[in-house]
Amino acid sequence: MNKLKNNFVQNSILIILVLFFFSTKTNFVKNIHFIISKNYDERINSVYGFCSPEGIGYLRSIKKKYNFKENPKIINYEHVPQNNWAILNTKNIGKASNKLIFLNYPGPQYEINLNKSNKGIYELKDVEFIAQNFETISKIKVSDYANLTNEEIKLEILSIDKSLNKKIIENIELRKNKKENLNLIFKNLNLSESKLFFKLHNSNEVKSIDITLQNKYDLNNFKIINEFENCYLVEKL
Repeated sequence: MNKLKNNFVQNSILIILVLFFFSTKTNFVKNIHFIISKNYDERINSVYGFCSPEGIGYLRSIKKKYNFKENPKIINYEHVPQNNWAILNTKNIGKASNKLIFLNYPGPQYEINLNKSNKGIYELKDVEFIAQNFETISKIKVSDYANLTNEEIKLEILSIDKSLNKKIIENIELRKNKKENLNLIFKNLNLSESKLFFKLHNSNEVKSIDITLQNKYDLNNFKIINEFENCYLVEKL
């Protein structure tokens, strides 16, 4: 009898230790408190963000407020997983809508710094996604250079596909301390299977290249129905 009792006690202690170990490793207590202390919307916002990056909280909020009769198009300027599930009404699939939802809207123009992938070579990362929301690369400028003696900097813009085939798009000359107009139209570049590179030929001293993207969507061309920070529900004029 005592032996059975001892085995029971030992097994109970072992189970408690195992449970304690896994609860600490998986934040079990913290997760339980999170579930109990917050309602569903608060938990969604905590995981996905209200407006940024995925905007799930904002989408759910305007869905409740406006009771859409159609499914507005969602345009998110952050490259995140598809989020239309938060607002999709399956009864209205296929119905045309004159409303759009902008998430993480950066403004009519957006400046970014190119990633240096090699000596004198810079890449515009995620170019296929960028081309969905921006019309052109409107301006370009070399910056953060040291001991640059050349007044003009030769720049080659090229694309390289998956088979490493290279296509030269444009050759330009940049001047020191000046933002140059470029007007490189994305829809003319066929970048679905290619990457976009900027290659400097005579200026190893240049440390970075800045470009200005022209947004496809200008809020001045829409009626703003709702906004929170940089998330908007708009209607076509």
